[in-house]
Amino acid sequence: MTMKKVIINIFIVFFCCIQAVSAQSWWEKYNDPLLVEYINDAINNNHDYKSAILKVSESRARVEEYFGKELPKLSVTSNYLGVKPPLLVNNPLAANKTQNLFILPLIANYEIDIWGKNRVNTKAQKELLEVSNQDAKSVYIALTTDIASAYLNIIQFDKVINLQKCIIQQDLENFDILKAEYETGLSSYIMF
Repeated sequence: MTMKKVIINIFIVFFCCIQAVSAQSWWEKYNDPLLVEYINDAINNNHDYKSAILKVSESRARVEEYFGKELPKLSVTSNYLGVKPPLLVNNPLAANKTQNLFILPLIANYEIDIWGKNRVNTKAQKELLEVSNQDAKSVYIALTTDIASAYLNIIQFDKVINLQKCIIQQDLENFDILKAEYETGLSSYIMF
């Protein structure tokens, strides 16, 4: 039963990685270097996207901070004492009579989280991190789709304009033919 779960989880992770790679470069299938350049410039210069990325970093740091509150705290304080060690037989410090003492106490402090308050706060911060990740992805998707749709609409309008120019050119040629027929007497009227 656990082997099936492992295989299913591996498949899900693999599928998500494939989707993430294809979602990042979906515009590259058009083989248009201008489109890729415009999207990359928009991503690099967009303040909303940069702000969303910074919020993700801030949320990640906040998760680490709250996780750190769950761990024991260690502190070291150093004190210099201007006293000389006593002259005892087995005292290694007594060999040099001019040595002074340094005291380096190590203090460990841990607050037992009986009610699970710290753990709940850490989980809440992890959820907020996921929210900020999704916000950054939504800004990225919105930005790239706006740029790509505007670019593709411009290309479409350019194609429509070129087709209209061709239609007008063909209509002018037909008009010139009909006009020539009318002037030579082959036709009794000109159709407009």
